[in-house]
Amino acid sequence: MRDYKIKIENVVASTQIGENIDLNKI
Repeated sequence: MRDYKIKIENVVASTQIGENIDLNKI
């Protein structure tokens, strides 16, 4: 369960970073 929780946190963080990158590309 701990690894699963870490993966979810990484996905959330990468999603937030991805949104920022997408805004910069536009």
